[in-house]
Amino acid sequence: MRLGHVQSSVTFWALRLLTFLAAAALVEFLSLRLLIRLGPVLPHTDAVVSLTEALIFIGAVALNFALLLTLATLTTMAWQTSRYPLKYCLAAIIVLTIGLTLAGGAPPPLLFVAFLFLSLSMVGIALWFARHSKFYVGWLALFGGAYLALAYPTLVNTLHVTLPFTAHARAISELLILLSTLGAPFVLRPRRDWIAVIVGVVGAILLAGLWFSVQWLPPTLMIWSVAFTGYLPAPVYILALGLWLYTFIALMKTEGRRHHALGLALLALGGLRWDLSYYVLLALAGFLLLSGANDEPPQKGP
Repeated sequence: MRLGHVQSSVTFWALRLLTFLAAAALVEFLSLRLLIRLGPVLPHTDAVVSLTEALIFIGAVALNFALLLTLATLTTMAWQTSRYPLKYCLAAIIVLTIGLTLAGGAPPPLLFVAFLFLSLSMVGIALWFARHSKFYVGWLALFGGAYLALAYPTLVNTLHVTLPFTAHARAISELLILLSTLGAPFVLRPRRDWIAVIVGVVGAILLAGLWFSVQWLPPTLMIWSVAFTGYLPAPVYILALGLWLYTFIALMKTEGRRHHALGLALLALGGLRWDLSYYVLLALAGFLLLSGANDEPPQKGP
């Protein structure tokens, strides 16, 4: 009874941890990766300089807080799961993350390589244990393929070597992520919600207006925030944002589907920036939520 009570308590706090994590990561995203990049289009006044400095400070605090919450979330997921390959892989990732953090700004390259290898292994394990239909797992595999393609240029940059096709690998990664985003409402099938529809349409219209009025700004913001290069036609990104917003809002408003919404949010906040362990951990947490691999398997009858 005591063990069951502990597991129930862990499950109770898991969703709250994820909500706090998503909120902290969003603050870091808006302050460090998005708003301060608007500097070139803002007037160069003392007020703007002060605002930028405040955003940097807030973002730095949020980043450190989000990193701690990510480690706590992954620890909770490792505790919850009875699938030992996933449990041990998560434990190793957490240990390596702590090692990379303690190493400071210049960690040993091989340590980060090991971290990336374990991260890709965890994605593969999560796909193997995913408790969904083949169609759903195929959709998840788009994310897995995107991260596999992204690992190549990340490893090249980490090891400071010169190899061909790094730009092609990054382009493939971006394409796969966009395809998975476009397919999200058709795979996750959130219930129809007019507020979600309105938010999605408004978000798409605002991005379209910004894109076609200041053409250089959206690609610049994307490269700094989620590492999208913007090489595909603009309507692809506009439609992807609208569908993502619709899916996220509709899932958040549906009881029992909020873990899927938070999974989408963490994947988006992690983006394709695998240059830091923090971004990788956000993506891994989101991927685990969508896969359901850390959920307990159904109990067999007598």
